[in-house]
Amino acid sequence: MPEKEREALLRRLKQSVRSDNEERDEKYHREVAAHEREDAISKEMARLSIFARFILWLKSKFKGRSTREVYVAMRVKALKRKINSKFPGITGFETRDLSPMLAEEVFRIYTLAVPLREFYSCVWTEPIDLQNIIVALIEARVSRAVRSMDDLISNDKLQEIVRAGGSKEAIKEEVGRRLTAYIDGIPKAVFASVREDMKPFERTRDMVLYPFASFFQLFHFTPTAEDLNKRTYFKNASAMLCLEHLERLHHALYAVTTIPEHFQLADDIVSYVSVAASEEEVAGAGDEAPRVESAPIEEELPEVREAPGEPGDGGEEVEGSDGEEEESQETSTGAAAARARLEELLPKMIERCRALYEKMPFEALIQYFMKDPYYRLVHEFQETPTKELYVSVLRLRFVAEIERIYPHIRKRVLEKEIQALFAGKTLRTFRNYREYASIDYKKLGLPFFSHTRSVMLLFNYVNWFYKGYVQEAVQLLDKNVLGQNRITKDRLVQYAESVEDTAERIRQFDYSLSSDSEDGRTFQRLRFTLAQDTGHQKMYRTLVLQKDREVRSILDRGIEALNGLSRVFQDLLQSSSPNIRASMQNHYFVRGQPVSLDDIVRERIDHMRRFVRLLDQVIRLERA
Repeated sequence: MPEKEREALLRRLKQSVRSDNEERDEKYHREVAAHEREDAISKEMARLSIFARFILWLKSKFKGRSTREVYVAMRVKALKRKINSKFPGITGFETRDLSPMLAEEVFRIYTLAVPLREFYSCVWTEPIDLQNIIVALIEARVSRAVRSMDDLISNDKLQEIVRAGGSKEAIKEEVGRRLTAYIDGIPKAVFASVREDMKPFERTRDMVLYPFASFFQLFHFTPTAEDLNKRTYFKNASAMLCLEHLERLHHALYAVTTIPEHFQLADDIVSYVSVAASEEEVAGAGDEAPRVESAPIEEELPEVREAPGEPGDGGEEVEGSDGEEEESQETSTGAAAARARLEELLPKMIERCRALYEKMPFEALIQYFMKDPYYRLVHEFQETPTKELYVSVLRLRFVAEIERIYPHIRKRVLEKEIQALFAGKTLRTFRNYREYASIDYKKLGLPFFSHTRSVMLLFNYVNWFYKGYVQEAVQLLDKNVLGQNRITKDRLVQYAESVEDTAERIRQFDYSLSSDSEDGRTFQRLRFTLAQDTGHQKMYRTLVLQKDREVRSILDRGIEALNGLSRVFQDLLQSSSPNIRASMQNHYFVRGQPVSLDDIVRERIDHMRRFVRLLDQVIRLERA
């Protein structure tokens, strides 16, 4: 997913999750522009009857105010009548306060909402929580859900991509294509059903996570857990201080009313949040709004060590198995109780919210105390982007998986290619330029020799294949083709000698680390005192870096010599000289079979290029 799209999705997720302690940056009303307000007043006044206009004009003359000002004042008075008719005694208009009756009505919802917070905190505390439940729901509703790389692409296919010269990006592209095909194959109804089944929880979220405590404090009362089943005593609260809370409360209540009257809680959602809530309870979290760590989509099986003896022979029991079984049973029992609690309390809370929304004239109250009948409350709901979230999660999951397994895949492919290239050959290793078991590299934080594998392969290739196999083609070309072409012959001999010299240089390099040489004696002395002397560690690092630079120079010269030899061979194959072309068609006995020189040279070119590609990948792996 492109970076901008990921950031936008993350913002939407963050807007979808919040706790009751967080500050809200949302607005529950829309600022009405001055011209919109004037237009609305003009349209309403235009619809008045002639008699109403006359009365309006008459009042404006008596009060010395414009007809528009008088009309707005009349609208405010109408709000007062509406409030009194719908909920008498809710406010003292002259004292500009709110009656405790409002707090008592809200408290009836509070007693049901607080016990539900344990479920909502499992989903809407952090984006990862919401992400986990959405992914889990989709995977449960898809017949063959893709949960890991193995479900999307086989290990053999990954190795095939790498073997064909594909990089990490090539694997990502292939996985991306397969992931797109998988997503396109999921019916749209699956995403729609998850989105629809999440609505009862989404639309009750703001009510359950409403900051009841700060609202009740305005009525001079701070509730505690012991107050849930007791009668409480509120006092009058300042209406102006309550306005922001009333806007948020009105929005939360309205959201609940958008839930269909005959709704059903999806069984898989209820099961998920019930298990998550019970796990948190077992873990010992006792906060009012408990936090559940992101519930895993796939439970990892604990590592089990078998006791001595054969299974069932009465040996020792697995350590900790009783505790795990007891905890699992406790979680299962807690999940059943949590489920029953959720299924009982949520419908009751929704019913009370509907009743309070119909009963309480929130909008009229807010408009009256704002002295603005055109003050507009808004209700905007952001549905969870189920498909985009699911795609994003899978992409991030697989990218991380590719980053993790790519070095192992590349290493496995290289090992197979090495085995195929050197089939039947015994690879000679070095006595001195190697990793030493006596040095704890990880503990001491020390580097080891970097190019032990690549230089070993180059040394063995020269000894096993160049001498004899490739050298045979060099000798045939030197004797039978290049007698009259001194320039090409000199290039051929130069590269051939350079390849032969590479093996000797490698042998001498390894000898330089033996106890018979000065560097070798220094190295051998240092490696036994590294753990005791930090000064020796610094000298050791310097020596290792120096030897790696030397071996890198040898590798570069060896690769250049093999590539140069391949270029000379290729130039001869593409030569326009009639004499050279005729000579290349001559046949020679190779292993008892007549083969044209042209075919001999082509075969050696392919072999050398294959080895150079392999060696280059090994070197890059060593650097990584």
